[in-house]
Amino acid sequence: MAVQIRVNEDFLERLKLGMPSLNLDSSLRAKRRTGRHLGVHGPYDAKGRLIADGLVRLIDKAVIEYGEAKSELVQFFPDGYLFRYHRAQDHFENFVNSLHRAVTYLDRLRGLGYRGPDGSLLIPRPRDIEVLQDSSKQSIRVFRDLLEHLDKDILEGRLDASGDVGPSLGSDEARIGNATLKYADAARWCSQLHVIAEHLSYVVLRLR
Repeated sequence: MAVQIRVNEDFLERLKLGMPSLNLDSSLRAKRRTGRHLGVHGPYDAKGRLIADGLVRLIDKAVIEYGEAKSELVQFFPDGYLFRYHRAQDHFENFVNSLHRAVTYLDRLRGLGYRGPDGSLLIPRPRDIEVLQDSSKQSIRVFRDLLEHLDKDILEGRLDASGDVGPSLGSDEARIGNATLKYADAARWCSQLHVIAEHLSYVVLRLR
């Protein structure tokens, strides 16, 4: 039997303002695979190719998980069924994990120094892309680390028994422990990663 609770009717409107939608292509992985078969997508060395494949996969996953988290929250606040909120927690946790891993992949790919045909850097310098700046990476990493340590905190009795065993999802930010992550920031960083993944995935036909 599904458990239903009373919810704040004003929350839904605040959520729509505080949690932007990510209207992004979540099928880049398939497009990149097609491009690889056609021989148009680099990097062409095995190490770089695998890192780029992993990056695209994680960005696809992040886009999907963020969308599912928002969808469940949007449904929860009219009807109050707790399973929707819990699913939103799970999807958001998966989103943060994927976002953190994608940034790690991007950092590694940038370190390999790949350039395009015109000599421009394949991956922008941190000063040119917010998601690679230290403050952004720290926000993602701290939140992700607290999620990863949650099991240990529970098992070792460090979690308040009155608290929830998952991230607390508000109208414009998520919170766990003493860390917060603004939805608007996370969505913007994911969009920046997606631009790079598009470049690694789309096949563009040019007519001469």
